[in-house]
Amino acid sequence: LLPLLDANTFPSLEGPERGIVIEKSFFTDESIKNVLFTAATDETRPILTGVCFDIRKDEVRVVATDGFRLSVITRVVTGLPEGLINKKIVIPSRSLSTILGEFRELVQEVRISPDFRSVEWIGKDLHIVTRFLDGEFPPYEKVIPQSSETHIVVKAADLTQPLKTIGLFAREGSSMALFSIEGDSLVVSSVQTAQGQAKFTVPLVKKEGIEVKNQLDSLVY
Repeated sequence: LLPLLDANTFPSLEGPERGIVIEKSFFTDESIKNVLFTAATDETRPILTGVCFDIRKDEVRVVATDGFRLSVITRVVTGLPEGLINKKIVIPSRSLSTILGEFRELVQEVRISPDFRSVEWIGKDLHIVTRFLDGEFPPYEKVIPQSSETHIVVKAADLTQPLKTIGLFAREGSSMALFSIEGDSLVVSSVQTAQGQAKFTVPLVKKEGIEVKNQLDSLVY
């Protein structure tokens, strides 16, 4: 016996005249790679394994989350077809990763199916169809603070290496990096475990707002 799949489970290849044609950079822009790492790999909640494209009039927000981490990139995009405005579409992160990693330079045209259920990447000797994920993407806007009483700025280069080191300890514990503001410094540490603890002090470039004392916030790393 040979295991077979019903042909109806595969998306049909529409003719080139069908669907909404959009600028190929919409789904192939390099900036999309910056959110892929926060998409979920556990398929317990399938919608979180995708990347959401929240399309506005003159911009698109590219969003990914695994329920603990959240990445959002806002890109200015003009001249989009009216049919796409105020739409949210969720594409499997693995499909996007494949397109960006192996076929990005081969893509010549991108179009969305008329029923808004799939996207097609088309090029010479290339035709890839990916279905959108069904379901409601979480309301990510609600977890992004709209205001804050204290605002700090640090150099990315000063923070990158401490986070990498703390990440080694965090994996054995709560998977969290802890942040606290002490004077003109940001103290970054891991939760104490049997394996030990990592702690770093990062100088602040700028601090505005009320003075924060003995306040500890946690961020999943």
